[in-house]
Amino acid sequence: MILCHNRTTGPSGTGAVSFIMREMDHLFGSMDEEKQTAARDVASGVQTFLAEGIPASVDSNHVRALTSRALICAGRKDLASRLLLLGGGLVKQSQSALVDEGAVFILNLKQMVVTNDECLDLMFQKCLLLLMESMGHMWDEAGGRGMLGLRNVRVAAAAVLGKGAATREIDALARETRFLCGRKLEVLRHRRKWQECPFVFDLDWVSTAKRRRRKGRIS
Repeated sequence: MILCHNRTTGPSGTGAVSFIMREMDHLFGSMDEEKQTAARDVASGVQTFLAEGIPASVDSNHVRALTSRALICAGRKDLASRLLLLGGGLVKQSQSALVDEGAVFILNLKQMVVTNDECLDLMFQKCLLLLMESMGHMWDEAGGRGMLGLRNVRVAAAAVLGKGAATREIDALARETRFLCGRKLEVLRHRRKWQECPFVFDLDWVSTAKRRRRKGRIS
């Protein structure tokens, strides 16, 4: 069970600067002016740091990590978490007609369990709880109203259990994972004084149900 950030080909030279600003514009463009100003000030500082001795090529997640550390030092932990989570592709914000003025996020569990000897081997559920702890602030503005969609739950469960795992074991761990997420959100609801608790749903189950309905209509 390995926790690993998605590795991608990163920017190089002065391209790192435009990369940072594109990330900021994409993730923070809808935020208020004060937050945008803080994010851009930090990006300028990272730009200076990189310009002083940037290597030929920099992993994009490394650039995000540098920017996130700078945001934390500037007292903007909320923006730092948002950059790491949403910028890395592990968590994506979504829009849903089912939730009126709520915050909807999609968590791709497949990216938490990959084979990579460079990454630190950690217990899957512990990593998941830590991740959700850092996501808590994302529902603050909506008072907890919204959803958390889980993608690739069974894929992650199968990877955690390893080759040869029985279907019933995979299904059991998938159910436990969904329950764990819901329970953690309830804890966050009380701690952060939300009026509501985000609803957890399994995107894979929803997709499977839709395929079965279409198949039934065709037959």
